[in-house]
Amino acid sequence: MKIRDFLKLNDFSFLRTSDTSESELRSWQKSLPHLQKALEGLDEFEIFLEYPLPNSPERIDAIIVGESVVFVELKQWSRENVEIIDKKQVLVSGKKRLNPYLQVKGYKEHFLLHTDFNREIIPVVFLHNFEGEMYGDNIFYKNEHNKLNAFLKSRLKSLSDFTYNIKPTKKLIEVITNLRNSFKLSTLQQEVAYSAVDAVKNKKKLLIKGMPGSGKSVVALNLHFFFLEKGIISFYITKNATPRIVYEYASKINAYRLNMLSPRNFIKSDIAIVDEAHRLTQDQIQKIINNSNSSIFFYDEKQVVSCEDIGERIYDYVDEVIELNEQFRCNSSYEYVKWIDSMLYKSGSKGDFSYDFRMFDDISDFVKACKAFDAKISAGYCWEWKSRNDKNAYDIEIGDFKWQWNINDEDDWKKQFLWSVDESQKDKIGCIHTAQGMEFDYAGVIIGEDLRYENGEIITDVTKRASDDFTIKGRCDYDRIIKNTYRVLLTRGMKGCFVYCVDEGLREYLKKKRRNNNGES
Repeated sequence: MKIRDFLKLNDFSFLRTSDTSESELRSWQKSLPHLQKALEGLDEFEIFLEYPLPNSPERIDAIIVGESVVFVELKQWSRENVEIIDKKQVLVSGKKRLNPYLQVKGYKEHFLLHTDFNREIIPVVFLHNFEGEMYGDNIFYKNEHNKLNAFLKSRLKSLSDFTYNIKPTKKLIEVITNLRNSFKLSTLQQEVAYSAVDAVKNKKKLLIKGMPGSGKSVVALNLHFFFLEKGIISFYITKNATPRIVYEYASKINAYRLNMLSPRNFIKSDIAIVDEAHRLTQDQIQKIINNSNSSIFFYDEKQVVSCEDIGERIYDYVDEVIELNEQFRCNSSYEYVKWIDSMLYKSGSKGDFSYDFRMFDDISDFVKACKAFDAKISAGYCWEWKSRNDKNAYDIEIGDFKWQWNINDEDDWKKQFLWSVDESQKDKIGCIHTAQGMEFDYAGVIIGEDLRYENGEIITDVTKRASDDFTIKGRCDYDRIIKNTYRVLLTRGMKGCFVYCVDEGLREYLKKKRRNNNGES
């Protein structure tokens, strides 16, 4: 709209969408009048409000278009509610927030990575209630409406349009090419990738299935980067936040900038590449299919670990199914994964395998072995997450040993998903949500009382799960959820897996089963 029309507005509820909260609506009503005051005399220029950032769930508060384009971030923070931590962070009403200058600067960087727009973009922050100073350029404070007005007039200069094409730029492609070179595909993985490219050409919905360690995520990321290199809008989507956040941590690049996001934040694309597709809900898979020209799903039916996961129903939505049947984890031992399946599901191979699998009778021996081999310990969710709200509480207590689950940091929600790579969490215990999609040299697994051996068979007991376990909310096949959870945890180790079972009967059964496999009496 023209700024002259914007200046006439006193109600901004027309900006509301289905996702708009009441607090957002109140912030518009408080902040936009200040922006109106700063735009007097700029009637003929165009303004866009709550502008969706291309290939991102984020929105820019305001864009003002002239010879240069100005991205505006509005904040109603007051000085008494803000403590400046450093150049990157501020504490607002007790919560850590990103410096708004870095926030809007990030919008600019993302926009230029994903479009062919080639005019100047100027990031601006208007802290209209704030008295003081904050790190960054082009920041305007309380009672600086006229100063902002003069700045805009000097930079907008003449009228212009705001047109562009959404596509990966040369800079993004250079970043992606470097990342893609770190993923080397086997012959079979390359063949599967070529089949996926053919499916995209024919606008098919493809399902690629494979057991843990078969390379599903490697192929998924390789395809995602390949399509972006070709200038095609692709999104890498996972419901589980852990893989996205760990990859962001390792690459030092915000996941959104690389078109990596959750199903909830997906809007539309040419190609949707969905890792861990067994974790989708029915609504999510329909949203992805309806809003992409082609979709590729990576799937393992035995990694369904929540009542809301779609599971086998995903077959109803795809045109073609192909399989990855190599094994790169578990010391490349296909037989080990099959042995786990034979133990949990009474199916699969019972043959021997070349993999360092150890059972422990004593929890202290288990802990010593895990420390000696730097194994990452995870457990079934049979213990309440007390330390979530009480940092001094212990969650898991076995014998003389006490542990906490992964960190819950209210100021940094991503931190809990970095359990597998965060050195400060090396003594914490991971769960299905922080371990699924990850791999370690050695994995330690504590099997809780939800999996036991009684009357000659393995049984599951959902009543032994923690009351705050959301994966079992609702009605579903709890036996499957529990067994799948342990299958995931038992297949995270590249070189070995060390196991302690709370149930003595299960300990004895697994030791006997392993001895039988080795031909011991």
